[in-house]
Amino acid sequence: PILYETGIEDAPYSGCGTCFLALHNKQTYIVTAKHVVNGNPGESLLVFPNKNTDLSIPINAQITIDNPDSFDNYYSDIVIYRIDHDQLHIEPGSVMRTVDFSKYDPDWITRHRDSDYFMLGFPVEDRLVNYEEYLVSSTQHLLKGRYAGPNTSQYCHEIEFAALNGVTDLNGLSGSPVFCVSKNGGTPRAATFCGMSIHGGAAARRVVFVDAFVINAMLDKIGTPNPQLNRTREKPRAG
Repeated sequence: PILYETGIEDAPYSGCGTCFLALHNKQTYIVTAKHVVNGNPGESLLVFPNKNTDLSIPINAQITIDNPDSFDNYYSDIVIYRIDHDQLHIEPGSVMRTVDFSKYDPDWITRHRDSDYFMLGFPVEDRLVNYEEYLVSSTQHLLKGRYAGPNTSQYCHEIEFAALNGVTDLNGLSGSPVFCVSKNGGTPRAATFCGMSIHGGAAARRVVFVDAFVINAMLDKIGTPNPQLNRTREKPRAG
């Protein structure tokens, strides 16, 4: 899940969305939907490498697509932050799981008829922020579905879920990574990263996701670091 500092003493943390970590050319990044960070500056974000590490991930650069506007083009609704490896702390014995873009396969779409799709994210309805006890608790959900076709927005697709497995509201699932597993030949292959969820509706049981191609292209264009984004924050106690 992704949080950000509010600057409000009685409610210091907020946030309602998901992100994932990406590995690209030996560099790691935080990837999420632009509307998830809600215009907050990168230095206010709180993202942690795993549940055992209490320091947020430091970042030193960001990239977005400013034109066209994401209101009309969903694929523009992406923000990527480059992780500062020199400042990164991971608790000994723990790992930071990433989507490895060296295994990026642009041809995943050609196998959509014989593939199962799934999405991993943190819905808001299963997130608790207790300010009095300095406690943050969230539950990750896995939703399975099928490819439902291209979306009208460029570089975007849709997944339809047969069931939501107890999730009643898809709020908070923007920024979730989407994967597929091909069953061609009867033997399932390893999961392939297909893209990132942008928005969806529980009533229709559908989610729109932007193609991995766009994210891969953005990662190729990450520029020089911004020293203003070089710091870490302490993590609220995990529940």
